[in-house]
Amino acid sequence: MAADRKIVAFCCRECAYAAADASANARTPLPPTVRLVLMPCTGRVSPLHLLSALAEGADGVMVAGCLLGQCHYREGNFNAVDRVAFVQRLLKSVGVEPERCQMFTMSAGEPPRFVAAVRESTALIKAIRGTGFAGVLLSGPSIARADPDPSLNGALYPALGDIPAAFQTKFLTRYGRYPDYTAAHAYDSANIVITAIRQAGLNRPRIRDAVQAISPVRGVTGMIEWDAQGQNNRAVSLRVFTSTPRSD
Repeated sequence: MAADRKIVAFCCRECAYAAADASANARTPLPPTVRLVLMPCTGRVSPLHLLSALAEGADGVMVAGCLLGQCHYREGNFNAVDRVAFVQRLLKSVGVEPERCQMFTMSAGEPPRFVAAVRESTALIKAIRGTGFAGVLLSGPSIARADPDPSLNGALYPALGDIPAAFQTKFLTRYGRYPDYTAAHAYDSANIVITAIRQAGLNRPRIRDAVQAISPVRGVTGMIEWDAQGQNNRAVSLRVFTSTPRSD
């Protein structure tokens, strides 16, 4: 049934979202289970966005952007193509259909193309569902924060970096529990901001520039380095949840 086919569509503001808006004004209906996410550019869509959407219950994800070579941010959609391909390879490697993640390009003046892309995605997910697929369970990164529970064993989740043993020991001594990924990333974020403020003073534009200039820097979660869009350039990997406490 259509209600079972949930699609999350990450749409660039300049073209795909404009095409979606034009299709609505033209009274060309989209499948009701499609959820649009407005992005300034598809180059801002990270593998973690796509994996997290799938983990939170989406049957499929799609990235819709400008025509190749016509990105308003020069190379954003080329970055998106590479990231979608990476997620597809990652899904395939763990037994999940790579077709659940797709990339489409279009101009703002092509609302029929956007509608066709969405309907293609929903039709594909319907076919996958129709096979009775009962394969790998994909969870979000928050599962790493769960209490050890054997019933969660075997679930895959996006890993957000390893945490050194020394940091784990200090955290355990102070707080009485092992650090999860949020604690480790919050620690790194705080250190970056503090360093930037010490360098720039209490001036927001200078703090922003100082944060950008800090890259690359090594934190407890690993090497932190910004890409051309200002995102962390760290690779994403999948891990299997076990009830034994892990270092992530």
